Amino acid sequence: MAVKEHPVTDADVEAVCKLLRAGTPRKTIFADARYPSRSHFTKALATRDDWQALVNDADREYLITLAEELVAIADDTSKDTLTRADGSVYPNTEWISRSKLRVETRLKLLSKLWPEKFGDKVEVKGTVTLGQLLAAVPVVRDPLDDKQDSDDQRTH
Repeated sequence: MAVKEHPVTDADVEAVCKLLRAGTPRKTIFADARYPSRSHFTKALATRDDWQALVNDADREYLITLAEELVAIADDTSKDTLTRADGSVYPNTEWISRSKLRVETRLKLLSKLWPEKFGDKVEVKGTVTLGQLLAAVPVVRDPLDDKQDSDDQRTH
């Protein structure tokens, strides 16, 4: 038998938004019995534009935080090297690789969730008439085309 869910309230939306801003994954939030299920919450959002706007703002704030983390991770050199017993320093390749993975993962996530800001796709919008397009394309003559050469000789 399915569990009957209580109606989503303003307090539920505010609590979920607070967790989203903090970077708590949706899977974790909606697995918690104190909050409505993900599907129930999503359906409730569809009924209220103000709730949807609050969640969108929380998501955007999280993405900004994620972008700031990219810089912090890249700038953190505190564990990039290790020191041997003899005092010689060597690179901590595990830490460096993990940092690279953390940056790449966040960047990939940002590119999917906020493509306008972090996506790779460059989109150029505009209109061009056929006449403009034809005027921009140079006419190229085939030097092996004898008919073209004979036509040119007759006109001159």
